Amino acid sequence: MAKYNPKADDKLTTLYPPCFYCKHLKQTGTQSLENWLCSAFQDPIPYGILARHIRHDTPAPGQENQDVYESREYDEEGPDGPGPYLISFEGIWKQKNKRPGSIAVFVTVHRESVVVALTAIDEKQGVIGDFVEEVRIDSPRLFGLTYDEWRALGDGRHEIAVPQDPK
Repeated sequence: MAKYNPKADDKLTTLYPPCFYCKHLKQTGTQSLENWLCSAFQDPIPYGILARHIRHDTPAPGQENQDVYESREYDEEGPDGPGPYLISFEGIWKQKNKRPGSIAVFVTVHRESVVVALTAIDEKQGVIGDFVEEVRIDSPRLFGLTYDEWRALGDGRHEIAVPQDPK
């Protein structure tokens, strides 16, 4: 369809125009990026936006409303596990946290420890990066939770609130 991008995602071999993922899209057009329609423009979407030469995070010149690129939400399985996901303007799947200030973790409970793998963090908190931490009975709190609280969560994916630093 548009440009080939091996980093597009695990499901697709092509990087679709950003508008394909946008919640304002009304109609897809041709593979040559003609006749794509959305609520932001009375005429077809400009080629520069569809080809990612021009970002659409602010209204384009001559645009009569304030609609800009906003990803639709995808609840399906994505590159980092179950959804929900948002697709960035660049075509990167990002796991969306359901609550602001929360992180998604995978927990594995063992006999004498709990393994916590961090997979995502809310954008306002910043990206910490992926890491794995082993929590034991004598370990300090991890994201505000004690060893017993981590054990009580049980195996699987969980979303937890991140303690806020008082300032």
